[in-house]
Amino acid sequence: MEKEAALLALEKEPENLKWLRDQLLLTTKEYDLCFSPGFGTEPEIGGKQISPEKIIIESENLLRRLMEKSRRKAETFPAEALWRLPNRYPWTFSGGSGSLETQLREETRVIRRTWKWLHRISDRFRLLIIPNETTPTDYLIGTLPKWCALADEGRDDARALLLRGVKIASSEHRVPLEETPEGRTLSQAMKKAFDCRRVPLLIDFSRRRFPRAFLRVWRFARNMGWGINPIEKVQGRAGSRAPGAKSPRGLPPLPGAPTLLLLDPWPISDPKIISGLRPDIRPRFCGIPETKPWQDDRIGARREMEMDENGIYRFQKEPWVVPTLSGWIRADLLFRNLLRSFLL
Repeated sequence: MEKEAALLALEKEPENLKWLRDQLLLTTKEYDLCFSPGFGTEPEIGGKQISPEKIIIESENLLRRLMEKSRRKAETFPAEALWRLPNRYPWTFSGGSGSLETQLREETRVIRRTWKWLHRISDRFRLLIIPNETTPTDYLIGTLPKWCALADEGRDDARALLLRGVKIASSEHRVPLEETPEGRTLSQAMKKAFDCRRVPLLIDFSRRRFPRAFLRVWRFARNMGWGINPIEKVQGRAGSRAPGAKSPRGLPPLPGAPTLLLLDPWPISDPKIISGLRPDIRPRFCGIPETKPWQDDRIGARREMEMDENGIYRFQKEPWVVPTLSGWIRADLLFRNLLRSFLL
């Protein structure tokens, strides 16, 4: 990212400025480094005294001074800063990891297992993989295997295609998808799968038995006459009624056509759900990491989608920007690069 683009991003997001300032002050004190006179005494957010230009200058100066003391510290500063991104809901992320590096080592286990499952399924069906934006997309597209391609790349011969742009909100799990832009987007994805003769697979991450978005999809599919085939921890007993949003029971399969596969590869870590699981199935569905995906509720860690006045989800907030030794980068791209480094 060019410095001018970073400057523009900081001008648009005062919270990004405050967070960066806090990271700079924390590191300068830790390493007993000097910073410009008056830096750190500005108003917490906005105001005339704190400016994007000043933050950029101080960030680049800090990295240069860190290089003189410790190259590793200069290289790891961006990841340490990401680890301290504010959490929207502190109760959702209380694992035992002490650093982003440790957390990513745990999360890469999930990603590797996910791709193994998808590869095994693709032995039987040509897949159209549909991540429920945005976290699953960022976790998956950083390390696309050779047998999978993005749907807009024109590689129609790939065993699996990954389609971006579908968003089914979990927070609105009581709202039916009928007559909504979300429902129409999902229907379009199903049509695309039919047109290219592929089996659609919707993937999401949840620390519960299933993402609440899947409950909306299950009800929508039942009314549309689609089949639903829940896989792994999502699956419940056939013929049973739909469970509640926080139930330890899985989603029952539905007969119908076309069939939509539902996959949530994330281990269950919600204590209320775990307590309701049968002891014999806990080892299958619980494990490491014992948190939600790191990126999920971190403010500034990803592009945020919000519903507009017409009920359409659009990208409204961009990721925050972070300084590195090689220049400025968006937090989501930095996260993806760090995750890729552990997967390769």
